[in-house]
Amino acid sequence: MRVAELEERLLARFPREDAEEWDRVGLSVGDPGEEISGIACALDPTREAVCAAARAGANVLLTHHPVYLEAPRVITPDAAQSSAGAALWAAIERGVSLIALHTNLDRSEEALRFIAKELELPYLGRACAEGYGALLDGSEIDLHELGKRLKRKLGALPVLWSARTCVLPSDIHKKHIDFAGVDDEGKPVDSASRLCFPPHVMAGSVAYLSGSAGGLALDAAAHGARTIVCGEDSYHRLIELINRKTTNNDNINAIVIGHDVSELPYARLLGRVARELAPGVSVRVLDEGIHWYPM
Repeated sequence: MRVAELEERLLARFPREDAEEWDRVGLSVGDPGEEISGIACALDPTREAVCAAARAGANVLLTHHPVYLEAPRVITPDAAQSSAGAALWAAIERGVSLIALHTNLDRSEEALRFIAKELELPYLGRACAEGYGALLDGSEIDLHELGKRLKRKLGALPVLWSARTCVLPSDIHKKHIDFAGVDDEGKPVDSASRLCFPPHVMAGSVAYLSGSAGGLALDAAAHGARTIVCGEDSYHRLIELINRKTTNNDNINAIVIGHDVSELPYARLLGRVARELAPGVSVRVLDEGIHWYPM
């Protein structure tokens, strides 16, 4: 199979027209006519990922994030000048083609159902009018169990944002999960330095918004989500979000897990898709680790 054929199959499954206009999906660098020796899959097309792909014998690096949204000013081996430029340099130098499936993957039913399966929560549909986000049924679990599941399944260190019933700026607080500080019933054992996710507060409908939530979190809340799980969002949008109420007058909770953590499952999805679309070709999912560590 040649690089161009793989790209064609990928974009038939995750159409280019489903991506945002500003996005860069498909092949960004490489020889379309080259025969594929192997495929490596990752979240980010970093210089390190390109080098790891080449060491593994792969001449295609398939990622969720594109190598850049705005073209770098310089393309040199020096990541200090431009991390995207260094990744491009490494890809060209090592003969590794870069292919990305970004917002077209985010919007796909396949990706949304994949997240539901990863978290073992029933899939209810799309969370937002724009087609982003998975709406999941968390009616049978509380926030403590949801936090534990995010940690166990995704390696997340979740941060909960919530507000009290009478909302004032001083009531807004942020809680770091600390499972070592609770007993089997979820009650705090020693919370002198960190607070625990509250047990017995049901998660309700959960909107899983990978990456940057932006205005999508408010949209998901308006469509009935009680708990928002997102990779990241701005301080002011989170404050606005947790001041909102559901139709049942419940507080809306937001759980932030890190942009990378929220989308690392997509690397595994890309690996599965690549194996289906390129039978007989060696496919490897790279171990990237995470960068998001709340303090």
